[in-house]
Amino acid sequence: MHVLVSGSMMNTGHSVIFTVDNDTRHHINVTGGPLSYKYQFQEIHIHYGLHDQFGSEHSINGYAFPAEVRTLTLSSFIQ
Repeated sequence: MHVLVSGSMMNTGHSVIFTVDNDTRHHINVTGGPLSYKYQFQEIHIHYGLHDQFGSEHSINGYAFPAEVRTLTLSSFIQ
């Protein structure tokens, strides 16, 4: 299924952030699995660095990664 959403994109120099417009016609919802509520997609952050080992904000066993992707969702129950 393809859903078109409107939004804005910003490059901060260390991440690219896409934010969905509040008045977008369609919304992307995340549901199922262990989730008790429906969550509405709001933003996606793609963090990157100038060097392969310094892009991620987090590390695993001391190892950093070239990039990291994080999504921001809000519970539709509390909106």
